[in-house]
Amino acid sequence: MDTKDVQSENDGETSKAEDYRFRRLIETFRPGLAIESFLGIFRFKLEGDDLVPPSKLCKFISFVTSTFIVAMFIVFRVFPTAVIGEPYEFDAFKEFPCFVIFCQYWIACLLTTSVYNDSNIKVMTEICHMDTVMHLNVVDDFYKKAHRETIVIFVILMVAHSILDFCDIYSDGILTVSGIMLIIVYFCQDLGLLAFYKLISMLQARLETLNVYLKHVRGEQANNSIISNIEEKNETGKNMKVNRVSIKLNDLAFLYDKIGETCALINDVFNFQIFMILVSAFTYIIVTIWSTLYRVRYDKEEDTGNLTRIVIWSGRCICTVSVLCYICEKLISTRNDTKILVNDIIMDYDQPRQIRLQAKAFMELIEAWTLNISVYDMFFVDITLILKFISVATTYLIVIIQISHFI
Repeated sequence: MDTKDVQSENDGETSKAEDYRFRRLIETFRPGLAIESFLGIFRFKLEGDDLVPPSKLCKFISFVTSTFIVAMFIVFRVFPTAVIGEPYEFDAFKEFPCFVIFCQYWIACLLTTSVYNDSNIKVMTEICHMDTVMHLNVVDDFYKKAHRETIVIFVILMVAHSILDFCDIYSDGILTVSGIMLIIVYFCQDLGLLAFYKLISMLQARLETLNVYLKHVRGEQANNSIISNIEEKNETGKNMKVNRVSIKLNDLAFLYDKIGETCALINDVFNFQIFMILVSAFTYIIVTIWSTLYRVRYDKEEDTGNLTRIVIWSGRCICTVSVLCYICEKLISTRNDTKILVNDIIMDYDQPRQIRLQAKAFMELIEAWTLNISVYDMFFVDITLILKFISVATTYLIVIIQISHFI
């Protein structure tokens, strides 16, 4: 066989292996992606083994689907039609948080499908490239574990929403058409949170792997590379030998730079959704507490069941904010571990001078990419945000309790 034919055949096998790995990466996000597309959110489209922007038809379907759901909610909220029970009177102030949620859903559909699809594709491409360099996508269990995690989180979301929705229907004794739309959109909001959680979690996992490599670099004294033998399974299940590879400190710095760029892209894509999650949680807590105080003082209609439901849903809003803060804090904590490991290499005078200089350049890169998730550069999403959120909500609660005495 000719040398060119052998080379062409090897290139073809390599390309097929890379495509197979890329498909496995996308599979780790299912079933969230499938449900999002059903609700009119198309982040990208998988054609064969390539990611492409959504087609014009998908964009049209997204606009029609989201507009239809919002229109259904508005019509049947203003003129309530009960599926079970007796319809209630429309109260614009009390329903304001619901309109905030639907505003977020409609705008997020349009932005994700029409504006941020290129960024979503670039994020997935960069993660796949990082996996190739760190040889994570040749480990058969790595993506399986990530896929199982997605399934577990998705099931938890389904169970939690089912319990909350059942409590709502049971305590109110009524289910309306607009209520069904609200259930769908609340679940869609949590699917967006799931996508954000998975992307940040994937970055954090890659950064942890980078830290493992750094520990090897630090421990090898005069050698700045890690050598490893890896076997992978192809589509047929047969083992494929992978050549021994060397990852140098400069390569690790390059990977960290890619992690920083990808984190900034994710931040841009989810800026609006994070902001609206915080706004909707805050408005729900404040408006609900105000309306509850009003009914308790004047209408005397509030009972223990409704108060319990309000506490549960307020807790749900705080849990949503807590999940956002938790995953962002984990990424920052892992980045701090990276900083410590690189600093150890710098301070190790037994290391060759060239290695220490590379570590100093790496440290400058770590200082440049802090991996903080911000909301339109107004504030950072980290563990302190939970306390700030609760503090602001408590302050407003005290204010509205005082105002209620004068009305």
